[in-house]
Amino acid sequence: MEEHTVASESARTEAQGFIGHITVKGDEVGEYAIVEKHDDGSMVIKPEPPVAAWYRELGATPIGEAELEAEAGPLGDYDDEG
Repeated sequence: MEEHTVASESARTEAQGFIGHITVKGDEVGEYAIVEKHDDGSMVIKPEPPVAAWYRELGATPIGEAELEAEAGPLGDYDDEG
């Protein structure tokens, strides 16, 4: 028997035009974006794209530490706690 867990709708899926997010456990396992919901309860889902893909779709690019410090100021000392 397949078990499906619905997670909260995330900002990243909404920003990509998806309407929600689902974690699937069972024969298929993974993170999926909800593309469509139908009145009968069925959904169209597709694998959630990797981080790099949603950066591109949003027109964003990751920045390095130097760029972050230039934008936000000194980051301070690291405490090695993660």
